[in-house]
Amino acid sequence: MIVIPADTPDLAQAIIRRAQQDIPILENPPLSNRSPEIDAMCKRWGVPLASYWCALWTATVWADCGAAVPPVDNARGWHPAIAETWRQWALRENLFTGEPTLGCAVLYGNNGHEPAEHIGVCLASIVPIKMDFEGNTSGAGFSRNGELATLKTVDLTRVIGYVTPRAA
Repeated sequence: MIVIPADTPDLAQAIIRRAQQDIPILENPPLSNRSPEIDAMCKRWGVPLASYWCALWTATVWADCGAAVPPVDNARGWHPAIAETWRQWALRENLFTGEPTLGCAVLYGNNGHEPAEHIGVCLASIVPIKMDFEGNTSGAGFSRNGELATLKTVDLTRVIGYVTPRAA
């Protein structure tokens, strides 16, 4: 169990605890983007089975905790299942920050540059090491199309920024 400082906002605590419940989600078969849990997320968010699921898992965890998630906006090409949607939405809603706090989603890009190509559900540790829960990743190294959900060290060379949670 992760020790969360007492002064962490309730919503951030809820997101961390909810994400922790899903560790590990494992793809079955490996590298298929499929499992009963992943298929349920695809159905919930209206995307095809076997879709990339890092942002799907983020949307699921955040929504389950009562946090706002990006809207489906066809005119903008937005969907909560797309990591770049999270970045654009966070900028529009003034939720994008360069300062990490517990519970924030982590946006990753190629060498730390936009567009966002991967998202971690939430920061679970900042000191002494930044760690986050990520889905559709691998157990080691950076992966945006892996086989599990796990707690990982944040790849600081790829971080674009963070999305601060707020109530829906």
